[in-house]
Amino acid sequence: MKSVTLFAVLASLPIVFAQSSSSSVAAAAAVSSSTYLPPSSVASVPLPSISPVGNYYYAGCYLEPPNARMLPYLVVAADNMTLEMCSSNCAGTYQYWGVEYGRECWCGYTLAAGTVETTTDQCNIPCGGLPTEMCGSHNGMSLYSSLSSIAPPYVPPPPPTPKIPQMAGPYTSLGCVTEASNYQRALTSFEVVNANMTNDICATACAGYTYFGTEYSNECKKYPRCS
Repeated sequence: MKSVTLFAVLASLPIVFAQSSSSSVAAAAAVSSSTYLPPSSVASVPLPSISPVGNYYYAGCYLEPPNARMLPYLVVAADNMTLEMCSSNCAGTYQYWGVEYGRECWCGYTLAAGTVETTTDQCNIPCGGLPTEMCGSHNGMSLYSSLSSIAPPYVPPPPPTPKIPQMAGPYTSLGCVTEASNYQRALTSFEVVNANMTNDICATACAGYTYFGTEYSNECKKYPRCS
């Protein structure tokens, strides 16, 4: 079944829909929503008690998200990598830095969504320049933060759900109409296709008609009456 966002001019003409075994007009769909809490509203995670490097605190061993980088900027890749080298290259600019593969230094302002903490022993590759230090692993990053607590990875809020306007020109919204299962069209006169379609554009194109409707995001249809 297909659905049409339907509008009509409300005058003395009654609104009559063809009878069928089920109602032709469906109430506007309820929009489900999920609760979103911005990072600032989520409790920060206390950091492990390990000696800081420069002005950065050890945050722990973290696994990178699938098909993404925990931190976006690779600033140094060197076989003589040390924690101090990475810290000096990221200090004063970034909130986070981390090392992995024993030789790579990454920096960033936030952690990518999907970053998860694991046990410290999973970051088990010695730093190339100082084997007594650990510089991450093949999928784990020894992470340091300029703050004494680490904020959860940023998760963007869901995009807003489009809303059906109550009016489009002189037309009043009748809600969402489900077309019949036998491929009968709710509105049978095809008017215009426009990649930038809006209800106002369709209302202008259908001026003088009792009903107009939009569907497929780019189609505008009209008819003096509903079929």
